[in-house]
Amino acid sequence: MFAHRFVSTLCLLAATLSASDLIAQSGTAPTATDSAESLADVWQKATAKYDGPRSAILADVDRGVHEGPFRADWNSLSQYKEPDWYRDAKFGIFIHWGVYSVPAFGSEWNPREMYLQG
Repeated sequence: MFAHRFVSTLCLLAATLSASDLIAQSGTAPTATDSAESLADVWQKATAKYDGPRSAILADVDRGVHEGPFRADWNSLSQYKEPDWYRDAKFGIFIHWGVYSVPAFGSEWNPREMYLQG
């Protein structure tokens, strides 16, 4: 739930920030002739309106990290036990290999097309 909400919020923020935000701040679109400092300044001004939501998202992430069942060490991770359904999962690969495979390398329409007139 937390991860889904976090990703959804990030996507929403990324979608709302567009090139028009940068153009509105600078008056012209940033180009390769602008210095890195001026582009960084334009970016800072254009994204400043997202500082509050960004801080809230990062605080939510920190809270999830600290309240989670694991810590950033091997001892904590060694306590992880994979779910039963994962250990019992089956893995399979299905490959369909037919008569069309060799003469029609790159197309499975060969059997149909070889009988078309003209």
